[in-house]
Amino acid sequence: MSADGRLDLDDLGQVIEQASSLDDVVGTHDAGPTFGERLESAGITPWARRHRAALAGVAAAAVAVGSLAWFRHDPRPPDDGLPHVAVVDSLSNPGVNNDVPGLLTSIYTIVNQRAGDTVALLGISGPGIRATSVGRAVLDSHDDARASTPVLAVIGCDDPRVLEATEDDYHLLVRRTDAYGRTVDAALPMPLGSQNRWALSIGGMCLQSLATTGLHVESVRAAVVPGRAQVLLDVEVRNGLAHDLVLDVLGYPGMFVRPDSSSTTVPAGATRTLHVTETVGNCESARLEGMVPGPDGQSSIGVTDRTLDVYVRALTSSPDAMSTGISLPWSAQQARPVTAAFAAACAGMPRYRLHVVSSTEAPRGIVDAAVRQSGDPSTTVLRAVVDVATDADAVTVTDVVADGGQDFGAMPQLTVIDAATGRQLSPLATPHPVRAVSGHARVTVDWMLSCSGAFSPPTARVVLMRDGRSWPLLLNVDDTGLAAGVPSVCPDVTIEMLQQSGWQSVQPPLSG
Repeated sequence: MSADGRLDLDDLGQVIEQASSLDDVVGTHDAGPTFGERLESAGITPWARRHRAALAGVAAAAVAVGSLAWFRHDPRPPDDGLPHVAVVDSLSNPGVNNDVPGLLTSIYTIVNQRAGDTVALLGISGPGIRATSVGRAVLDSHDDARASTPVLAVIGCDDPRVLEATEDDYHLLVRRTDAYGRTVDAALPMPLGSQNRWALSIGGMCLQSLATTGLHVESVRAAVVPGRAQVLLDVEVRNGLAHDLVLDVLGYPGMFVRPDSSSTTVPAGATRTLHVTETVGNCESARLEGMVPGPDGQSSIGVTDRTLDVYVRALTSSPDAMSTGISLPWSAQQARPVTAAFAAACAGMPRYRLHVVSSTEAPRGIVDAAVRQSGDPSTTVLRAVVDVATDADAVTVTDVVADGGQDFGAMPQLTVIDAATGRQLSPLATPHPVRAVSGHARVTVDWMLSCSGAFSPPTARVVLMRDGRSWPLLLNVDDTGLAAGVPSVCPDVTIEMLQQSGWQSVQPPLSG
């Protein structure tokens, strides 16, 4: 300390080492005035109190000048703030998966575009995504600049944007860290040509969930089509959602009961009636089969005559139209007229019994044509004479594809032989009814099968006709007469192999 009582300071304004203690600095061993008292008596402290704001500004300016000086001397190169990251679909697992309900996942590969940086996926953002994260990295590349990571998204269908979303609304969240620890977070658009269609996946899931709870059946009416095995259903449906919906009822072949295709638009908050014609394909099972949610909300319960399968489309401004399939349920009480209508549609069905009288290999030309059609050299054709004992007036026998008007080229396949010419009729051709004589109608059919394994019993569509009415049936031609002919055209096939392929007619008797 100098003789005038001031602190000895070095060039940087620090107390020199000779001031060895706080007592030496403030003079606590001196009986004279303290350092603070000296400042007060000299008028410095009162002046500082009067100019407090000015002193604070001077201090801030001093800090700013110091920071500017540090910035000008920062040895790190400037950062451009760009992500320098590319994201592409993973080659190991393209597509969006829904293995866990309510959680969508997809793997993406991130490509580091600048040496010295590290990059990471953080998740995904967009309509209907409630939360997001990433899983453990997947090793699917030997390139150190590439890393593949599963992106996880928890779906929230309460987002009002979810049914209007497009792929452009979804972004991958990435973070780039340079060699100096500086980070840049960015939201990147989906990779060009990506197979991961988040808008369609999330929109479809949410539409199914929303439509299942938002569509309600108000009433059901059912009536029989006179003279035919058909039922007309009028299903009144209320749309409780905020979007207009289109309900498509799709026709499909080969079912016991199938609807004719129809389409109805149900505006938001409105009620409309679906007019559906149900054609019975098998009068031995004239009912609608379906499932409704169980009391626990997780399981399902099988029901009859209580559901209608519809395809739901949301009418929105999005070019990525949302659509999904649901089952419209109604109550057990509403199902009573439906059950009664289906029973009436098949009431009075004539008795029948189908039996294969004989089965032998078809002519060589028929077999060669079947091989060319299937492309399978093990294909062959078994010609069978089918006797239908019935009190109907006439009978037709066709392959099941004739019902839907489509030939899917599947085996086994039955083809009717024209009795007048001996030639095969197209499976799609409508055969002439064979009149029953003395309670019997006989039809010759060719059964195309593969000796390499497609020799399960074929299914035939049989229609019984009497007094202007018709009763359709789907019959499994599991008959000992047909089974006996299989080894004659497929020498390597044994009775044991037929038993393993589902033939009940050749099963050994149960031992008592």
